Parts: sequence; C-alpha cells; structure tokens
Amino acid sequence: MTPDVYHADPCKRPSLSSSIISTIITDTVADAAFKHPRLNPELEPDDKTQYDLGSVAHELLLGRGAGIVVIDAEDWRKADTKAQREEAIRAGKQPCLVAVHEQATAMVAAARKQLQDDPENRDAFTNGVAEQVAIAKLPTSQGPLYCRTMIDWRMNDAPRIYDYKTFAPGADPDGFVKYLFREGRDVQDPFYSMVFAELEGIDWQQVEFRYVVQCPKPPYILAVIELDEQARAFAKERVDWAMERWAADGKAGRWSGYLPRTHYVGAPPYEMTSWAAKRLADEHAAALDERAAA
Repeated sequence: MTPDVYHADPCKRPSLSSSIISTIITDTVADAAFKHPRLNPELEPDDKTQYDLGSVAHELLLGRGAGIVVIDAEDWRKADTKAQREEAIRAGKQPCLVAVHEQATAMVAAARKQLQDDPENRDAFTNGVAEQVAIAKLPTSQGPLYCRTMIDWRMNDAPRIYDYKTFAPGADPDGFVKYLFREGRDVQDPFYSMVFAELEGIDWQQVEFRYVVQCPKPPYILAVIELDEQARAFAKERVDWAMERWAADGKAGRWSGYLPRTHYVGAPPYEMTSWAAKRLADEHAAALDERAAA
C-alpha cells in the first residue's frame, strides 16, 4: 500500500490513527475530526520544506517510501525550482535540494554505524519489513473501531517495532520522552502495539516498541528509546480514553469540542511556586538591607 493510499484512509469507515488520537489528547475530538482525511475532504496536506530532511532520511534508512526527487538548486526561491517541487509532489514523490539529500545520506550512514555498535539493536532496519501497514478493529464500549498504522520497521524474528524519528532538539532520551507526552505523541507506542498484537493474537504488552531518535545536526547522535512499564501504561490509558471519546461521538453523529459551559481555571502550580519564590527572595533581600542599616 502506498503512503498516499494509507494516509487517505482506506478503511470501510473513518479509522483512527495515532496522529488523530494525539489531536484528541491535546485538543478536542472536533479538532481531530477536522484533520481526518475522510471527514474533511478539503483538508490539504502540509508541504513544509523543513520536513524534507526528516522525510528523506527516513526513506533512505528504511529503503522504502514514495521516492525521492533531488533538485539541483541551492534553495526554493526561483520559480522553476518551485515548479519542479510542485511537479514532484503531484507525482507523489518527495522533493529535496541537493544539500538536503547529502545531509540525509550522512545522517543515515551515522545512524547505521551507531546501531552496529549497539548489541541490542544492531539488526534494526536490516531484518524485517519496512513501512508495514497494519489495520485492525479494536474494541470500545460503543463497538469496534477501525484502527490503522504504518509501522516504520517490523522485525521478522520478534514482536518488535522500530520507529525512526529525527528530532531537532537532539537525541537526549529524557528530553525526547518529555516531548512525546507534552505533544500527545506518547500514544503511538501503545496504539501501534495494540494493532500489531490484535493481528498477531498476542497481548499488546508483549510487543516491544522502540524509538530510534537522531539529531539532524552533526555528528548526528542517535539514541534508541523505549518507554518503561509505567510510562507505557499511562500512554495506554490515554489511548483508551481517546478511543472511547471518538467512538461515542461517532455513534452520536457529532464531534465534540470543549463542554458548553463556563470553565473555571486555577493558576498553574508552577506559576504559584515561582511567585512564592520571588516573594521570599524579596523579603530575604529586604531583611538583609534592614540588618545592614542597623
């Protein structure tokens, strides 16, 4: 299945993906429905050149994708260069500048070298299937939902998934996981694992999901990251909650935003703590001044 067909949603009914679940977590079901290709046919895909490096590196590492069109230009400012980009996109390809392709090639070489030095993950992206589409119906209290995933890399000899991410802030594991939970991206692990497990007839917790996170700046440092048991359970709870919300709204025939009422919101605890610290510092400084003047 090509990426275009997958992202357009080939299921009999509008299906859930991890990105739709992330939007339910961070925003509302209405926002998620607006971003759904089957529920909003006028939705236009993002064509942001800052995504080119990650997309090209992804395809080079996995050895599979839409196809890369390298354009011999320094930037996208000229009209003919823009036209070449648009032509590649219309053909379903990934356009990129020469410099971007060279950088992506260097990133992939660095990634493979670092993975070879890792005894636990040296066979990542070598023994398995790239961009494996997996679709399953998962249960909710309102009935089963179609759920779809496109797995970056499914291992042949173990229930393990590798997901490659380029991450501009760097490959620091703690920083990356904080980003996952802040942006609702943590749900990808349990959601993909649930779909995979449903098709394989195993428990979702038997599936290993590992992020391969790489900094896009030299020396292209990489880290393999797996959520611990507590983090996975928390992410799974969020997936279940989002699936129930989606199923209930779908059955009711409406996509809900925030509750139609006044929302009374307290001050963030970190702001209160910061203010208390400032007040204490001011009082301490004033006390020191009084002692000095005495």
